[in-house]
Amino acid sequence: MIIGLDFDGVIVKSNKLKSGIAENKYGVIVRATYFGRDYVVNQLGDLSHEQYDAILDEIYTNPEHIKRVEFIDGALENIRKLLREGEEIRIVTSRRAENDITRKILEQQGLDLDVRNVGPESTKVEACKGCVVFVDDDLKKLIPLQGVVPYRFLLTHEYNLTEKPRDVGVERIIGWPALYREIKETK
Repeated sequence: MIIGLDFDGVIVKSNKLKSGIAENKYGVIVRATYFGRDYVVNQLGDLSHEQYDAILDEIYTNPEHIKRVEFIDGALENIRKLLREGEEIRIVTSRRAENDITRKILEQQGLDLDVRNVGPESTKVEACKGCVVFVDDDLKKLIPLQGVVPYRFLLTHEYNLTEKPRDVGVERIIGWPALYREIKETK
């Protein structure tokens, strides 16, 4: 079975890095748990779309950030467990492919996974074809996968608590242990 996973917000915590760069570069202070484009740009108006994109480019391409990466609790252990059990893991990320450090981060953890960079402006539909499960922390990325991926899960974080995934056929999941159980039940 092919299990598709988003990278930021599913495997790694990137909001703390985003928040730190926003403060250092632009003097904008936003709690890391709420740091997302919708909140910081659209609701607060503290950053422009261009500034937010510059923060993403910094995080996604600067090798200095490899050593500062924090992993979502349970992500690495459960990914390794799924691989040992014969599952195939595919990373589908909205990061741009140019100079992306995703593979390097995974390789440092001893993981050689299929990484597909679709870029921030594209859907994940093509890259997710063949996946039985897909997990993201952004409901907007899961909606277009209806009819493509049978089991779609929204990994819960403070910044996506107001989202209503059931309204669009997506299951909310709280943490990697619960996600692992759900994946095993899809067989």
